[in-house]
Amino acid sequence: MMFSIEQKIRVPFFLSLVCLLGIGGLGYWSAQRSISMYRVVDQTHEVLDVLENTWIGILNAETSAQGYVSSGDEALLKPYESGMATITNGCQRLRQLTVDNAEQHRNLEALETLLTKKLGWLDGIVRERRTPGAATPKATSPREGEKLMDEIRHSFATMETVERRLLAENSATAQAKARMTISLLLLGSILSITLVGIASGVVQRDFQRRRQAEAERDRFFNLSRDLLCIATFDGYFRTLNPVWEQVLGFSHAELLAKPFLDFVHPDDRERTKAAAAKLAAGGEVGFFENRYRCRDGSYRWLSWSARAALAERLVYATARDVTERKQTQMQIAELNDALQRRAAELEGANKELEAFSYSVSHDLRAPLRHLSGFVDLLKRRASTTLDERSLQHLDCIAGSAQQMGRLVDDLLTFSRMAREHMSQHRIDLGQLVAEVRAELRRDSRGRHIQWKINPLPEVYGDAPMLRVVLMNLMGNAVKYTRVRSPAFIEVGANGNESEDTIFVRDNGVGFDMKYAGKLFGVFQRLHFEDEYEGTGIGLASVQRIVLRHGGRAWAEGRENEGATFYFTLPRVPDAGEK
Repeated sequence: MMFSIEQKIRVPFFLSLVCLLGIGGLGYWSAQRSISMYRVVDQTHEVLDVLENTWIGILNAETSAQGYVSSGDEALLKPYESGMATITNGCQRLRQLTVDNAEQHRNLEALETLLTKKLGWLDGIVRERRTPGAATPKATSPREGEKLMDEIRHSFATMETVERRLLAENSATAQAKARMTISLLLLGSILSITLVGIASGVVQRDFQRRRQAEAERDRFFNLSRDLLCIATFDGYFRTLNPVWEQVLGFSHAELLAKPFLDFVHPDDRERTKAAAAKLAAGGEVGFFENRYRCRDGSYRWLSWSARAALAERLVYATARDVTERKQTQMQIAELNDALQRRAAELEGANKELEAFSYSVSHDLRAPLRHLSGFVDLLKRRASTTLDERSLQHLDCIAGSAQQMGRLVDDLLTFSRMAREHMSQHRIDLGQLVAEVRAELRRDSRGRHIQWKINPLPEVYGDAPMLRVVLMNLMGNAVKYTRVRSPAFIEVGANGNESEDTIFVRDNGVGFDMKYAGKLFGVFQRLHFEDEYEGTGIGLASVQRIVLRHGGRAWAEGRENEGATFYFTLPRVPDAGEK
């Protein structure tokens, strides 16, 4: 029975796939069993460690108690108390670890009974020593304590013996299963490689047989794009595909009757001759472009790839009509020129705006200082003659002047933020959050705030700007949780391969989500100024900084149930660090 080349290839590959799937399944099953056994081994090690720690706790408790009884020094009871805690925790952990081991569970119950007696005995001698006027304990018997200690030691030794026996048995089983898994995977890999090698050999032999027979056809079609041709070294087309007639409008006979240079744009003929000479010398032409005349007198741009067959003195070539691309490139060039002019105009406008901002800030600060100064002077000179309501009006004027000053400063900072140079590098975000939190402690003195700072990644960005982002978000969390006791503020992060997402969550007053789109606008406030201070520029600064880093900012919240603010920072490979 004869097999086709496709069947000869499919059979080894199919068998290889079946083998891989089968061995993979067996390997996975065996690996899971090995993992389960190693978990049992780890549990046995943990039991031994807990036994040892609990025994040390008993020794510490007894030594400390005996020392206190002898000397009466209360400082000696600290190890006694820590030893008691170690014993309690150890017994609880042993009960969890031996829940599936009936023998050890019985041993543990016996041990706990002895420990209860021993701890009661120790408590008795301590309380007896604390009795006023008592030099040494009288109610307890040293012999009883020694006897209990011997029984406890024996109980610990029994449990340790059982665990070490289990450790030896489970370790041997786990090693055996691991060896079996490795053997299965090795056998499957060898078999699969063998089958793939057989299939590859069949493919290689068939490829060699076909390559020689199809050399001329492959040489032609491997280069083809849209317009295909064979030309002679004399400068005439020999063969053309029908696309030529569709693109240029000339008939097949008309294209073959004249040298191809007659169809080339006069400005491109010298370059075309040079390309033809290069091909005649045995070279290759790739992505050469020239213009060909159409029947209606227009020209089309063609992009060429060509190779010569010197023995046959023929050129095999393929061309693609790129007229639309050329037109698009020219349009883009014109747009780029327009954009450059527009950029220059914007640069001038920005400089004028910066000068205007400086002038406005300077002109505003002077009258504001005068206003504050004259109000202060008026209060000092006329405080005895003005009634309480008039003094309140003066305080309101002074406060408004100060608020106006802060607003001018915030506006200037917001304006400069779009033009300041960014110096980006790796930043420890956790350290930056810790520094901001330390600065905010001044604003939260006397308040009960529960901070939860989750592990934070290293990010790539401008440290001073990111400090502004965190100061605004964490500062808002402190401000808007003022009505909560305790206040809860959480800072954390998550992300994916392309970006990190950082969030600041609180349990403050929150906001209505239908106004979420206004949060990051300049002067947009969702609460009255007399309730919560601020100028309404902080979140706008956050968004501007995050956008300059290539990230996004948004918020989620509910009224009286808190809010969560998010922003993202793109991840940058180490090789791209500045």
